[in-house]
Amino acid sequence: MIRVLIVDDSPTFRSILRRAMAHEDDIEVIGTASSGRQGLQLIKDQKPDVVTLDLQMPGKDGREVLKKLSEEISPKDRPKIILVSSLNRESARATLEALFDGADDFISKPSEGGDLKGNMDKLRHDLIARIHSLAKFSGVRERSAEVKTSPRPRTTSTLASLSGRHRPDVLLIGSSTGGPQALTKILPQICANIHLPILIVQHMPPMFTRSLAESLDRVCKHRVSEAVDGDAVRPNNIYLAPGGFHMVVRKEGTKVILELNEDPMEHHCRPAVDVFFRSALDVYAPRALAMILTGMGSDGAAGLKGLRDAGVTTLAQSEASSVVWGMPGSAVAVDAVDDVHDLEDIPQNVIRLCQ
Repeated sequence: MIRVLIVDDSPTFRSILRRAMAHEDDIEVIGTASSGRQGLQLIKDQKPDVVTLDLQMPGKDGREVLKKLSEEISPKDRPKIILVSSLNRESARATLEALFDGADDFISKPSEGGDLKGNMDKLRHDLIARIHSLAKFSGVRERSAEVKTSPRPRTTSTLASLSGRHRPDVLLIGSSTGGPQALTKILPQICANIHLPILIVQHMPPMFTRSLAESLDRVCKHRVSEAVDGDAVRPNNIYLAPGGFHMVVRKEGTKVILELNEDPMEHHCRPAVDVFFRSALDVYAPRALAMILTGMGSDGAAGLKGLRDAGVTTLAQSEASSVVWGMPGSAVAVDAVDDVHDLEDIPQNVIRLCQ
C-alpha cells in the first residue's frame, strides 16, 4: 500500500486530490494538512511514502517545507514529493526552483473553464502515474545506493569500441521525471567542452519549458532557448522543445530545420521523445549521439532503438542515479542502448565520444 499525505491550504483542492485517489486499491490517503507547518509535523509523525505539496500557501510555503525536510530528515527516510502548481509564469519559475530544492516531480492544477471532465481526468492520470512511478522506483534507488556502482544491464559496446563509430554532428536528449535536475548537472560540463548543437525533449507543460530554458541558459556556455518553428539548428546552441508541441527536425538543403506541431500525443505526452527521435533518424543517422535520462514511462525507447539500429551511438542514465528508471530502463529492455552511465559520469563520456 502506498501511503499519501496531501498538503494544501485549499479545502476544495484537498477534496479534489482525495477524490482523484479514492478508487486506487494500492493507494491510501493517510491524512491532509492545510498548512506547511502542519504538513511538516504530519510527515514526521505519519511517515508517508508520497506527499502532494502545494507550493503557494500562507505562512510556511512549499519551498520552506522542502528546505526543512532536507535539514531534518535523512534522504533515505524522506517521502517522495509531488508539487502541485498553477499554470502561470510565476508558478513555473517557483516549481522549477523547488525541483532543484529536492522535489521529485510536479502536477499542474486544472485550468479554469474549458472541459471540466477532461481537466479532471488529466489531473487524475498525471497524479496516479507519478505516485506509482515514484513509489516503485524509490525502493530500487535506495537499495542501489547502498553499493557504489549499481549492476549494469547488458550492453553490446564499450566506450573503446564506440569511439570507432562516426563522430556525431548533434547530441539528442530525452528526459522526464528528474530531468531538469539531471540536465542542470550535466549540460554545463558538456557545453564547456563541445560545440555541437544539443536538442532536448523534456516532458513539461507550456511555460515550464521556458523557465527551464532560462535557467539552463544562465549556467551553460551554449545559448539555451525554447525551440521556435523554422529555427535552423546551429552549433553552440541548445534547443528545448516547448511544452504542448512536438519538436521534429527536417533537412532543407545543407541546413537542419526545427519544426513544431500539435499532432496527437504519444505516451500521453506532447512533446514526446519518440516523435523527436523518429524525425532525427532520417536527418542525422548515423552521425549523432542520443541518450535517455531519468523519467517515468517508456517514451523514447522505440525511437532510440531505431537510431541505434541505424548506427547512432546511444546512452542511458543508470538506475542508481535516476529519480525514476522508467524511460532508461525501457530503452535498455528493448536493446536500444549501447552503454549505461551514472549521471556524474555522463559528461566525460559524451565529451570523449564527441571528440
